[in-house]
Amino acid sequence: DFDRGWGKVDAVKALEISEGVSRPVSAFTVMLLGKDPFDATVTFGVALPNPSPATITIYNILGQQVKSISINGYSGLNPVLWDGRNENGITVATGVYVFRVESNFGILHDKFVFIR
Repeated sequence: DFDRGWGKVDAVKALEISEGVSRPVSAFTVMLLGKDPFDATVTFGVALPNPSPATITIYNILGQQVKSISINGYSGLNPVLWDGRNENGITVATGVYVFRVESNFGILHDKFVFIR
């Protein structure tokens, strides 16, 4: 509906994320939780059914690796912050990027638009 926006608000999930609380998840999923318009940071949500290391790798549209972030994930939703900088500490340009998340539960990927 163009008049009201899109999607359904999950207030409990939003509160849990803001308070750092995690509820159990049954599948490995990844979602883009948000982009802070003031400081060019992006937050990914990596949901793991059990504790597992995970790596988020970000690529530019040419397929070149921009940044790799490794976590020791816990069971539940793991917020992972990317500061919008490449491996050399330089803020990347506005554009379309691809992220790939690898864990013991598989590999997931998607694209997103980064605006600084």
